[in-house]
Amino acid sequence: MSGQALRTTTDLAQYLPTIDAILRVADPDKVSAKRLRNAIEDLFDVDLSAYKKQLDATIVDRFNQIQDEIEQKRRNVEGASTAKANISQANAKQVQAKQDKAARKKKLIPVKAEVDHEKSDAELAAKLHGEINLSRTRNGGPARSSTRGQRAKKNGNSVEKKPRSVNRNSVFHATNLLSPQLAELLGETELSRPAVVQKVFKYVNDNQLKNPNDGRWIICDDKMRPVFGNTVTYFGVNKILSKHLRRKES
Repeated sequence: MSGQALRTTTDLAQYLPTIDAILRVADPDKVSAKRLRNAIEDLFDVDLSAYKKQLDATIVDRFNQIQDEIEQKRRNVEGASTAKANISQANAKQVQAKQDKAARKKKLIPVKAEVDHEKSDAELAAKLHGEINLSRTRNGGPARSSTRGQRAKKNGNSVEKKPRSVNRNSVFHATNLLSPQLAELLGETELSRPAVVQKVFKYVNDNQLKNPNDGRWIICDDKMRPVFGNTVTYFGVNKILSKHLRRKES
């Protein structure tokens, strides 16, 4: 090497910018103090063998500082990304909350219609219940006696109970044509609406499809799904049946 040795160790400071520049672009797994010292000597055509220990220690110190800076920058970038992700997530939650609130408002609007529907379902259930009791009475089955009847019996007075009259010619008992899906489920093509409801509920009971955790719901099997979907409430049955029944023209 043709260069001359330095006079003092303080002169090593002039190589720090070059050392830093090399360390910032060098592979940290391959760089070494010896390789970097040799590179400095070649670049500046100088003999630094007399300052080997001092220069190597400086290179190692600068290497550690630069690696710490690089790691800190990486953490800052990750932190910024995490913060941005958290903000995006928070914004998404706010948007979802607004959407849920709007959806709840929409659900609250048709309350009257839902109440009317439940009322009609209750009326249907009451009519079916009356028919079943009437049928049991006519077939010789036990009929529930009224409190008034019990009191009259105790007093020795006979009270004649009038049978409930059912108009079989009403619209309620009119014959309906069943949709193909409903006909496949019930095995019939024509039935009155009460008969359809009775058969559906009988099918549910016979196949034990009532949700054991919530008795208001029916868990549909493969035969019921084409008509009612995966699940349906007992009150919801009547609403869905309307889509699968068509009045038979006389």
